[in-house]
Formats: sequence, structure tokens, C-alpha cells
Amino acid sequence: MPEWCIRCVFLPLDGPKSASVSISPSGEIVEGSSVTLTCSSDANPPVQNYTWFKGTSLVAKGETYTMKKISSVDSGEYKCRSSNEHGEKLSEDLTLNVLCGYILFIGSIYSFYISTLYILPPFSYFSVNTSIT
Repeated sequence: MPEWCIRCVFLPLDGPKSASVSISPSGEIVEGSSVTLTCSSDANPPVQNYTWFKGTSLVAKGETYTMKKISSVDSGEYKCRSSNEHGEKLSEDLTLNVLCGYILFIGSIYSFYISTLYILPPFSYFSVNTSIT
């Protein structure tokens, strides 16, 4: 220990010891909503880089990954990699299941369609004028 140090505590320098992913909001994720994934990791010195993967494809960089207007194609396995100059750690997979948000919408269209059938005359003709030059 150096002479100038009295009651010093030296912490070892190392890479991330763990990495984990959390999701917000929690619970069911419906198409059209927004989802944020957050990567948490402990390291000394602190984590400098966060990288996000869907399966094996890199999808983003940063401590958080936000998907706005999420759709069913965003369903899959997500994980983050945290790293500093002493090492890196990969989180466990987080499975994201995006539920279809159009079932109620289709029902509304169906009921709208039924109600408009009685308003339209039995036969409607449309004329389109086109000219070819």
C-alpha cells in the first residue's frame, strides 16, 4: 500500500460481473404500443458500451432500447452485451411476445359494415372517366 494512503480501500478493476434485461411496461405487450428494454450491469470501472441483439442480429446500442409502435415482427429473443476495457458480459435472453392489437378493431369494422349495408341503396354504380392521350 502506498505511504500516502491511510485506510485506503482498493477495488479490483474488472469487466462486468453480470448483465440483465428489464422491460417496461411489464405485462402483455400489444401491437402499436411502445416498449423500452433496459440493460443493467455492474463493473469497475463502469460499463462503457451496451449493445442490443435480437437473436444474433445487432439492433441497437445504448443502455436502453426503445421500440415505438411495436408490431408482431418485433417478437423474439432479446439480449444485451455490456462491456468496459476489462471485459464483457452477455445477458440471458428476454422473450418478447407482441400480441395482435387488431382483433377488436376488426370487430368494430364488421359492425360498422353491417350498419352501413342498410343505408346504401341496393345497387350502386360508379362511373370513372378516363382519357388516353
